[in-house]
Amino acid sequence: DFLSYNSYLGITDWLGGGFDPNFAEVMGDELAALSNEFGKPVVVSETGYSSFTEKYQQDAALSKQIEVAMKKAQGIFIFQWVDDWTKIGDKAIQDAHLEDHWGIIDAYRNAKPGYIAVQGAFVNTD
Repeated sequence: DFLSYNSYLGITDWLGGGFDPNFAEVMGDELAALSNEFGKPVVVSETGYSSFTEKYQQDAALSKQIEVAMKKAQGIFIFQWVDDWTKIGDKAIQDAHLEDHWGIIDAYRNAKPGYIAVQGAFVNTD
């Protein structure tokens, strides 16, 4: 058994793209406390950052989220692989909105900076 949480580490403003690396650490501490309280490992079952906003870069946010999860949890899943998969890669119908741009690859299946950050983080794990 383990505890599983969708925790978008460090996100302070969903629609505006607010991200705070220090808040990511606080959220990680809260996950570690839950692990200790219940005596079970914690997995971050969903985290990520939209590349639509220009307030913070997707690669920097993902790098911080992964760093925190590697210290405070026993696993992490990144949301999501490709920008709005429900539109099947047709960028012409992709909305100019935060929700359509969470992928680490774009609608044309090109790697975004978030992909490079995720790849680098997971290549160096034990």
